[in-house]
Amino acid sequence: MELELLRRELLKEKKRPKGDFRKLRGILGKAEFEELKAYELEAEFGDYVDANVMYSYLFETPMSESAERILGYPDKAISRTTINKAVYVTFRRLARDRGITNIYDAEVFAKSREGRLVLKRAYSLVLELVNLSGVEIIEEENDIETIIAVSEKFGLLPNGAIIVATCLKHGITEIATFDKDFEGIQFLKVIRS
Repeated sequence: MELELLRRELLKEKKRPKGDFRKLRGILGKAEFEELKAYELEAEFGDYVDANVMYSYLFETPMSESAERILGYPDKAISRTTINKAVYVTFRRLARDRGITNIYDAEVFAKSREGRLVLKRAYSLVLELVNLSGVEIIEEENDIETIIAVSEKFGLLPNGAIIVATCLKHGITEIATFDKDFEGIQFLKVIRS
């Protein structure tokens, strides 16, 4: 009941989602966190894997060893938004090796024959890593009102809000990331190694 009240408050009495009890988890505070703990047993996945973990596995960074350990964990999940971000940063890195250093030049480069090949390579690297490391691609939260509420509650940009809302949708309580974006989100434990 508390979750429903919080959700209504955050969404300013907008239409309540039908049929998906997971949306009732709403945006969690201290009391709601305890309730989510009860749902943990039904969660299909352990850790959500952020794009920077994928990047640090594919390219040498100070976090590459941690990325390798994380990708060896069982029951990992990722969503389309994170895959897209991983492809984007992989493309930017591969393009940088060809002298492309800013977003505007990267967009022009992507339209060239060589750029398309590099983009294809970026997709291939990321999707191959997802498959080989056993990361499950999960359905994202797509309710815009939920995403906005998460964004406002936790001060997250849109992609971060989608990731957190997706974790809520699936009962995921741990995220493997090297960013600070997800720190301070009470129900989401940050895993760095």
